[in-house]
Amino acid sequence: MNYTSLKIRDAMKSITENEIYLPAIQRKFVWNTEKIEKLFDSIMRGYPIGTFLFWMVKDKAKRDYTFYKFIQDYHQRDRAWNQVAPKPDLREQFIGVLDGQQRLNSMYVALQGSYAYRRKHGRWNDDDAFPQRFLHLNLFFNPSAEEESEIVYEFSFLTTKEASAVSRSKFWFKVKDILAWPNTSPVFKYIEAQAKEHPDLHDRLRERGAEILTLLWQRLCSDDVLNYFAIQEQVLDNIVDIFVRVNSAGIPLSKTDLLFSSIVAHWDSGREEIEATIQTLNEKGNGFSFNNDFMMRTCLALADLPVRLKVNSFKKQNIEAIKANWDGIESALDATADLLVEWGFSGQTIPALNAVIPIAYFIHKNGNLPKSKDALRQFLIRAQVKQIFSSTSDRVLGRIRETLRKTRDKGKSYELTDKVFALAQLTQIPEFRSLLITEEDFQDFLDEPKGAYSFMLLSLLYPHLKFEQIQFHQDHIHPRSQFTRKKLNDIGLGDEAVTALLENCDKLPNLQLMEGLENKKKNATPFSKWIESLGKTKSHFLRTNFISPKSNLEIACFERFFAQRRELLREKLMEIFQ
Repeated sequence: MNYTSLKIRDAMKSITENEIYLPAIQRKFVWNTEKIEKLFDSIMRGYPIGTFLFWMVKDKAKRDYTFYKFIQDYHQRDRAWNQVAPKPDLREQFIGVLDGQQRLNSMYVALQGSYAYRRKHGRWNDDDAFPQRFLHLNLFFNPSAEEESEIVYEFSFLTTKEASAVSRSKFWFKVKDILAWPNTSPVFKYIEAQAKEHPDLHDRLRERGAEILTLLWQRLCSDDVLNYFAIQEQVLDNIVDIFVRVNSAGIPLSKTDLLFSSIVAHWDSGREEIEATIQTLNEKGNGFSFNNDFMMRTCLALADLPVRLKVNSFKKQNIEAIKANWDGIESALDATADLLVEWGFSGQTIPALNAVIPIAYFIHKNGNLPKSKDALRQFLIRAQVKQIFSSTSDRVLGRIRETLRKTRDKGKSYELTDKVFALAQLTQIPEFRSLLITEEDFQDFLDEPKGAYSFMLLSLLYPHLKFEQIQFHQDHIHPRSQFTRKKLNDIGLGDEAVTALLENCDKLPNLQLMEGLENKKKNATPFSKWIESLGKTKSHFLRTNFISPKSNLEIACFERFFAQRRELLREKLMEIFQ
């Protein structure tokens, strides 16, 4: 394999003159300033910075595939995404970067642009919170004087004001300026000019400053620092295969990254459309954690395409089908997220996002949502607590989708109203975990500790709560603060009883759903004392929270209370899941 070398200055010039682009299979620019600064320290020290893989794009490839420009002036809020390169602007032949995007775009930001990130405590909607910063090099930095320093050359992204501060240890030079110097002669002119302006720093500038600037010019403008291999292949499938192989090191390239890239390679606005939808969904309610992996499976499922996450699933005609269905997919996901909010779910309480996809499919295919909510909700919770998506997710999803298709074909009104019907149609998935709830499952449910699964079970036990209007917390009925070995010993409980109580305090029978503000008021108040403060509403509270009015509510009687409520919850859950 023969590599070719390139000067950094020449690479920056080629990017500016539209000779180098980024294929859509590349991920977005993600390097922070610290990583860029360390990259330039490595360049100055002559360390290898890795090889680059360039795709020599021409002919049909440049017309059929989407390419992006490099980011020049990065802005964390307003310009964090690469712009699509207009096809009329593309040259007859140009370079597509297959490996080395982050490093090359980092150099371009540092040497041709700027980096604006939000200052500490700055407001997101405040323009002044994102000052423009340029890469600077400290000409006076002395690594021997810095304790445990990992760097030899101090680079830093600074505002113009920050860079103007001068001292015996700080003298900042804007790095991009050196690219305009044809040779090292301007180095000494610059040093002399600065020495006149800062006579007290004359010696330091001539000694340390001249030496560092000469080396900087040499590394950026003279040395062949960038080593690359050129690929002549023009078939995208082969390019993608090469891309995956070379990106298997470093930050791993997931299958999702690849498939997402395949979509945007054939769909100019795909990245923007999908990312915008993810952001909108994740901002609903108390926030969700939908991601590209979820979106890829959803697009395949709702467009009635093979749901397996394989390269072949995202061939050009399939992506065209996704584009044709996109408005409906987006609308179905929006309605699905609203439904999840109504049911009280958020990103923290949905461990398996794939369980949401059948609901979106049902809505996308014009299912009767008002009459099917209860069945869909129970499906979602069954799928989560039974963890049917913990393995072979694609196959499980495909079987469930096929069941919904058959249901739709047979019924005049596409709805899931009867729990038994929904259970029969959606739980019989041969070869996989069943959605049927067994006696053993009920025992596991009642031992469930506070978390996502316990919230799901509680949401079924409290169907009257307006989750979309009020935020409800999982509250310990007997406050967690009372469960310390010392406090329990002090009220006369032996070590064996204390151990049992400590094991059970976080489990479902000691949990309830309570409105957030009310939960804060209850806080660490002993339950036996807090319940008396309810006055006439005490009986209603006990009844709606599955607490026997005969229970002794003192913490010393917790073991009996736990057993009684456990049995009441078991009976109610059996009724719900029958």
